Amino acid sequence: MGLLQLFVAIIASFVIPLASLFAMVLLGFILNKVAKRLGLREEKNSKPLPGWGYLLIFATLGSFAWTIYSLPNAAELRHMMDKVSGYNTTRLELTLREDTPEAREALVKSLTPLMRKCGREITYRMKGRYGTHVERDEVPSFYRFHQGRLEIVMGGVLPGESLYMTRATLEALGARVPDTVQAQLKLRNQVIDALMLLPSSVIHALDSAKGFGSDRFLRQECSFSMEVQIDLDAVWDMLFGRTLRPGVLNGAVLESDANDFFNKQPLRVVGFSDGHIEANNSGIGRHLTGRIYLLPEKIDPANTPDCGRALVRWSSPELRAALLNALPGNLPKLVNHVELEQEERFSPWYSRGGWQTVFPEGAGKGQREACTAEEKIHTRTIVHWIRAGCNSDSPDETSCARLKRLRDSALENAMNCSIGKI
Repeated sequence: MGLLQLFVAIIASFVIPLASLFAMVLLGFILNKVAKRLGLREEKNSKPLPGWGYLLIFATLGSFAWTIYSLPNAAELRHMMDKVSGYNTTRLELTLREDTPEAREALVKSLTPLMRKCGREITYRMKGRYGTHVERDEVPSFYRFHQGRLEIVMGGVLPGESLYMTRATLEALGARVPDTVQAQLKLRNQVIDALMLLPSSVIHALDSAKGFGSDRFLRQECSFSMEVQIDLDAVWDMLFGRTLRPGVLNGAVLESDANDFFNKQPLRVVGFSDGHIEANNSGIGRHLTGRIYLLPEKIDPANTPDCGRALVRWSSPELRAALLNALPGNLPKLVNHVELEQEERFSPWYSRGGWQTVFPEGAGKGQREACTAEEKIHTRTIVHWIRAGCNSDSPDETSCARLKRLRDSALENAMNCSIGKI
């Protein structure tokens, strides 16, 4: 038990019995006066009943034990204090095209996964005589409908990557995203036709400042992927069992007929996974289906401290709508205007009523303060720069120049986050 919890327990153990005793004495005094006025009790000098001091002592000890047993843990107490003082959240307001019960139900159903993902988890690691344990509590997201708008308050401030995804998707609101795109994979002297399934797009972003692994590791953790269908005859020699040999497509260049969708730039294949053979819908021939990992040639993971931000900056509005699928695809049919406030104070106790609660599933992505992820990335770049001896008299010029670029880029990202810029 922490000092704050012990202090609250001591105060409550005296306040509760004293308040109860005062209420009992006041009630007895009122009943005595009423009985005298009604003539139900004769006027006489009566001595006070003995044992009030012992009763107060027993009530105090019992209340202290009950308070200790039922007192919230450190995380729950932190949550209660946040409700009293207010906490930082990301606020989202969506104006409905038609404010009908059906539209409200569809919008809430579509945005519930986002609200569950954006809750915040409060954790405290407590140390005791017999070891350590973690105390947890969850800060849920809230939503309500007010004057034709859906107001959403996240459980915390969205971290950098999720905030960029949400904001970029909002900026791409209404952008048309095709279901499939024809593309060609150019691998050495071979050209392979492929069908890209855009709704399956997912972003993979791990800042390179977290660890300096192999180039292959960095590239697969700084890319985006989508489902792809490839003619089985074109890759027959590359098969290993029912999938492709590991790394056989790495280095291939993907070019598409929809050049505007990929910003008129070639993409390089950095990985392939989950391959399996399927029959075509027509029943004629077979194709290989899997997830292909792509990286723009303009982005170098080794010199990019925040890959999520870099991929958002590079992508076109149409690709953002497909790639950064933080919001559902039917949103343009239900909403005509969206506003996003990165950080503001909120408390469900003081705000106007009508809020509905959406609890997170697992550890939510919400944070206590804005730009926490950017500041951590910047701090890690400084730590790696110092560990590499770049502040010594004889530094390695090649590695220190790369670390300096990472550090400067991370600082720029942190400054942009503080002013709400992607």
